[in-house]
Amino acid sequence: AAIDVLTKSGSNSFHGNAGVFFQPVKWGTSNQPGDAVTYGTDWLWIAKEGSPANNLYGAPTAGDRDYELNATLGGPIVKDKVWFYGGFDYYNAVTHRARWGIPVPSDSRYFDLKVSAEPFQSHRAWISYHHENSDYSGGSWGSEPQWDTSMTYGVASKNDTISGQWQWLPSSTTIFTGKYLGFWT
Repeated sequence: AAIDVLTKSGSNSFHGNAGVFFQPVKWGTSNQPGDAVTYGTDWLWIAKEGSPANNLYGAPTAGDRDYELNATLGGPIVKDKVWFYGGFDYYNAVTHRARWGIPVPSDSRYFDLKVSAEPFQSHRAWISYHHENSDYSGGSWGSEPQWDTSMTYGVASKNDTISGQWQWLPSSTTIFTGKYLGFWT
């Protein structure tokens, strides 16, 4: 089986958008259940009043933050022949997980650029570039306070991908396609 995924392309008019997400620390609150809440099972460890484990997590702290910025833009390069589309996303957060005393920072950047064309009748082509650079640290394999909080892991990844495709449509029922995908991490 073959699967083709069509990604967004430009058009003969310029279009774009921008977005911002921001959550002030003052809008947050503690996500810890009260002592009377048992959930009927022992899957969630709940500390009793006065236990040092209650200090593992409380209300959001002054260092916590959570925001995201993104934008897209697409349009013509040569009307009816060549178009472009690009997108960017930046995410930055420092948050606390439930029952986990270590702040969990996340920092991610994503970028996409695509150029599409119809150079000849019944021919389509595109080339695209994708970049991602993410860093996540302070997570844990477990979420219970009995875990050693020094047993955290960080995941940093960087990935760049370039791809291209050429299609020839000799009839309404036949498509010949050549594709390339290359990436480096």
